[in-house]
Amino acid sequence: MEYDGALTGRESYRRFLRKAFRYADQICLSCCGLDYEEFAASRWGALADSVTGYEYTVESPVTCGPEVLLLYLNINQVTAKWLLEKDNIYDFWETGPQQGTFLWDLCFVKNRELIFCSCTHERFCSISPELLEWVEV
Repeated sequence: MEYDGALTGRESYRRFLRKAFRYADQICLSCCGLDYEEFAASRWGALADSVTGYEYTVESPVTCGPEVLLLYLNINQVTAKWLLEKDNIYDFWETGPQQGTFLWDLCFVKNRELIFCSCTHERFCSISPELLEWVEV
């Protein structure tokens, strides 16, 4: 289900995150232009200790294209703080240590199932009915 109107304002975005943190198991982010070792040594290196797994793929949860490093991270104080510092669900167009590197497309995962995904550059997101029900309560 497409879902984004409530997530573009800072306060509504933060309310959504707090509820999603309690419901989801992990977050997933796409990293373009870096391999895992470069990611861990980059400006996002503080997130590396939260990574539970990663893969290289041309098919992320929201888009197909050039190969990305798909990162799976625990929801903990480090990742929560980093996410809460963003202004909205699309505030993930972060450039990395070299031209052409990005960290974007926030997703939430529960029981290995995608329950929320956002596409930063296209500015759309979708949410599972289960998470939507949890968020709206």
